[in-house]
Amino acid sequence: DSNIKSQLNYHLSHSVSLRMIADVPSGAFLSGGVDSSAVVSYMASLSKESVETFSVSFNETAYDESRYALEVSKINNTKHHSEVFNEHDLNLYEKLYGVYDEPFADSSALPTLKVCQLASQSVKVVLTGDGADEHFGGYRRYKHFLKEEKFKKYINPAIRKPIFNLIHDFYPQSKFMPRWMKGKATFKSLSLDSIESYFLSISIFKDLKNIFTIEFLKKLNGYHPISHFYKHAHKVRNYEPLALAQYLDIKTYLVGDILTKVDRASMYHSIELREPLLDHEMVEWLATLDNIFKINNNETKFLLKKTLEKKLPREVLYRKKKGFSIPIAIWLRTTYKNKVKKLYQSEILKDMEIFNINYINNICKIHLSGKKDYSAMIWTIMVFESFIKQNIYINRNTFHENLTYS
Repeated sequence: DSNIKSQLNYHLSHSVSLRMIADVPSGAFLSGGVDSSAVVSYMASLSKESVETFSVSFNETAYDESRYALEVSKINNTKHHSEVFNEHDLNLYEKLYGVYDEPFADSSALPTLKVCQLASQSVKVVLTGDGADEHFGGYRRYKHFLKEEKFKKYINPAIRKPIFNLIHDFYPQSKFMPRWMKGKATFKSLSLDSIESYFLSISIFKDLKNIFTIEFLKKLNGYHPISHFYKHAHKVRNYEPLALAQYLDIKTYLVGDILTKVDRASMYHSIELREPLLDHEMVEWLATLDNIFKINNNETKFLLKKTLEKKLPREVLYRKKKGFSIPIAIWLRTTYKNKVKKLYQSEILKDMEIFNINYINNICKIHLSGKKDYSAMIWTIMVFESFIKQNIYINRNTFHENLTYS
């Protein structure tokens, strides 16, 4: 619809132009993905001078988007700055506590800190592409969630839950199986209600009974983090699946992870980040649009990509989404394997009497063997242990006096 594309073009141009107003040097992050490339393209069309752009690259091809960033930079004649993020930079995790003041375990916080440091050498204000996935329908998990919810409509819930629970329990799981047969997690999702299945799709620890001790679970007194999802979902009436997933992300993941990550990393390096794709007028307008403008024929961010076709090449717009992630699974098996081994021997974790040490031991050994990827779990525990070690833990005798549950 040309009218819809025209309206979005206006919103994007207006939002970017507002956030370019500054009395200090400004620039933009440019990963080479759709969102940051969109912001840079509009900045370039609105600026009389070359836009300063910043990115980090990776030596691992599967994670590196630098060639796309360079292509977008060339098209828009930006002054591009880039640095390599390598496995040795992972050591920065021991400094995260000083940046975030909490055990913040999103591993992309590390390259975010590095790109903020790089930008701080040239500018004071940086525009980013954050927020597009939540509002334009960009996450791959949205597609999977929609398919699952569509399938659920055809089966009575009273039958669906026990049947798919049973299939999940007995279904074999192997990395050697073809992709279409790796449905163990999907069968579990199909047995759950909408809130539970979406929560499961974005959770790192799928079952609290595995990671925590029985004693600690008793202290939780029935608490489960999914309660936050239900709290927000109950405010949405007559929701349909995509709107529900987007709303839950906006209320939890966007504010608690994405924006927290970039806000504190930028403040640490004394720069100000601005998010034009979170302009409230544009967000409110997007919320009125039909889902077909967000996910269409399995294509995410459909309207945004169609609107940008005259500004960006197809290989930037329609290539497979990578996301801003690091090769952490590989690095934990190689450069940092000794840290992983030390994790399941950690006296701090034992003294806390919170975690099931046998479970931690098991996932660490399986990950190191290469049989399965437990990097997200292991990384989360590593960051938590580092935070406790540097902020609370003094010695065994005084540790429990400083530890409180809330």
